[in-house]
Amino acid sequence: FLNGEQYKRLTDSQQTKQQVTVTGGQITTERTGKEWKKLQMIGGGLAFLGIMIFFAASGSDKAGIGGVLFLIGIIMFIYGKIGAFWYHG
Repeated sequence: FLNGEQYKRLTDSQQTKQQVTVTGGQITTERTGKEWKKLQMIGGGLAFLGIMIFFAASGSDKAGIGGVLFLIGIIMFIYGKIGAFWYHG
């Protein structure tokens, strides 16, 4: 259970809409913003979809679409990683 000071810090950080994790009596605030995580997830999903389309359509003209989706996904994922590092350390 939380003591009075920990409860006050928890409610204060919830009011600022930050995600908090209570572990071992310490409160840890998540530093990476959700928009960067979302960009990484979308990029990873597009890269995966691109790979699937590329191999499923190998030998046809649709393989190029898979390759383009893969490249866009990788670029989005890397951009999300760099953005998360740049703005949140």
